[in-house]
Amino acid sequence: MWEKVKLGEVCTIFGGYAFKSEQYVKNAIPLVRISNITENQIILDDECSIEENSKYNQFEILNGDILVALSGATTGKFGVYKYYERAYLNQRVALIRKTDQTCQKFIFYYLNQIKEDILRKAGGAAQPNISTSELGKFEIPLPPLPIQEKIATILDKADELRRKDKDLQAKYDELVQAIFIDMFGDPVKNEKGWEVKKLEELGYLKNGLNYGNNESGKELKVFGVGNFESNWLFDDYNNLKSLNLDTIPNKSFLLADGDILFVRSNGNKDLIGRAVLLKNINTEITYSGFCIKFTKTSSAVNAYYLIRLLVNSKFKKYILNGGRGANIQNINQEILSSLNIPVPPLHLQEAFAKKIELINQLKAQTNAQKSEELFQSLLQKAFKGELVS
Repeated sequence: MWEKVKLGEVCTIFGGYAFKSEQYVKNAIPLVRISNITENQIILDDECSIEENSKYNQFEILNGDILVALSGATTGKFGVYKYYERAYLNQRVALIRKTDQTCQKFIFYYLNQIKEDILRKAGGAAQPNISTSELGKFEIPLPPLPIQEKIATILDKADELRRKDKDLQAKYDELVQAIFIDMFGDPVKNEKGWEVKKLEELGYLKNGLNYGNNESGKELKVFGVGNFESNWLFDDYNNLKSLNLDTIPNKSFLLADGDILFVRSNGNKDLIGRAVLLKNINTEITYSGFCIKFTKTSSAVNAYYLIRLLVNSKFKKYILNGGRGANIQNINQEILSSLNIPVPPLHLQEAFAKKIELINQLKAQTNAQKSEELFQSLLQKAFKGELVS
């Protein structure tokens, strides 16, 4: 087996600079903030950049650098900076840069292997965080550079396969959205003149609970902000985190089949207002205090119709127009209760739901789960020294 070394001994690791919002300008040097880090990628925006200044050169990002979110709900998420334009690194983001001892892709896949360990190290259910020095203490098995490169090449191919399968699933979601618009029109303009009801007329809302780390006894799964990702439909609860609680919470804080969850509050503004429909719940699950649960009680709307309305990009903007807050934006029950929900005839909603179910069956036939399992299996073998000799 290969020698294990600390990540900080074979990579350059540092954090970003605390740029102030009044420094933000357009069309200058891009600033990478924690909100620009999504799952395994960095997405720049045009609204936030910094005028060039030599005193910030030490915080400059290079093509191929790995960036890691250090705090908040996105803690532990990381991606590779794949742009050739210069960029500056903001606070709460760590940069990991290879040295002549390491292959950058090998390091990237190592982070995939230990991301759960990073989250455990970060701790704190409400506001997890980890430092650059703690990142540097993680140990990595370090084979010779040619072996690292060979492993990275194999994992690249497996990663490409799983990404293609994910892209296919995204195409199915685009099809669902196109069918929705064709049948019901713009959900904000409501140009087809459907009857409108307030969301509070269709069901009731309830905030989740904030759980501490000092309880014990009862184990319970919890649905948190990190489980939303890009999903609009959630039906696999095996990988949800578990909490140890003194007592199981009141039934009203447990999730039921057909409930819809919203992200209420988060440091990443892109997550605010995100919604997901929960199906096929077969165990007791609670939900984070950063979420709001909606339980449908009216037969006037079909759950599939309602969730596709709520995740429509235009409708989400409409939701956020009622948002509150500065540093951490948020929505609340009052905002959600007052949303105007177009209510087409139920037979149209049910026809739409049947089309969704058919598309979901087609999605289930893709190899996304198998390609993910293959990637994870190869990842495990890679760092045990079993992938190449």
